[in-house]
Amino acid sequence: MRLFAVTLFLLSSVLGAHAGSEVPAAVPFAGGEFTFAIGEDEEIAMSYAGQEVHRAPMIRFDRILTIGGVEAALFHAGDGDDGCGPQLLIFTLPKDAVDPMFDIAGEECGAPEPAVTSDGLLFVPHVPPGGTALVERWTPKGGVTVAGELSFIPLPETGWEDLDPAKITHPVELFYNAELYAALQALAGERFVELADKLGTASPPTLIDGKFLAAPGCQPSACASDKGFAGLDVANKAVFAAAKTGDGMETLWPADKAIWPEALLKAWEAAKAQ
Repeated sequence: MRLFAVTLFLLSSVLGAHAGSEVPAAVPFAGGEFTFAIGEDEEIAMSYAGQEVHRAPMIRFDRILTIGGVEAALFHAGDGDDGCGPQLLIFTLPKDAVDPMFDIAGEECGAPEPAVTSDGLLFVPHVPPGGTALVERWTPKGGVTVAGELSFIPLPETGWEDLDPAKITHPVELFYNAELYAALQALAGERFVELADKLGTASPPTLIDGKFLAAPGCQPSACASDKGFAGLDVANKAVFAAAKTGDGMETLWPADKAIWPEALLKAWEAAKAQ
């Protein structure tokens, strides 16, 4: 959506105060400058030529680019939550205009780092296992538009023989393997995407006794309540998974604990307690 900045700041929702916000230095742009100050709500107030244009708990200058003959100033802005990245504010100053116009990329949950093309910016998002994500494009004339949609697919014709448990650095890497992807999808069924989401924030998986791979994780921005787990019995080529939701409901796949290797069950119990 494209809006005049002097109007948008009046409609902005306050997402929460963050004491000790870093105030950016003034940024010269198009004959004027952006300035920053901490407001009474402890959010950063961003102004251009003395007129407030945006307000957020976190604002960070990125860079100034010339795209298609138009100068654009880029800033990251957000609420500082670890679960979602910041939005990208793209300011331009139309010819003979006094007030800058800006577009927002990543309104839902932050913008990926843009690829700069000759006539615009291209935002290629991370796509979670089982999911889809829109690719956004920004041009000086068209603003932010949808350029296409990406879908996650595992690497074709990969299986257990391609797996090196010692080299797995994040649970999501298990989904790159086509055979493991299919096994986890068969286990979790309609909750497959939910399981993948609950593995979004994680440390490197643990290899136990050289036989079992324990890959716990949690849902970004809800790590205290929403947990996920993927476990491999490498020798027997068996896959196990679990999830815990914010209301405390726990699900095991397979449901019978007697089927689970003791090492993986203990790893899940430890992950839940964190």
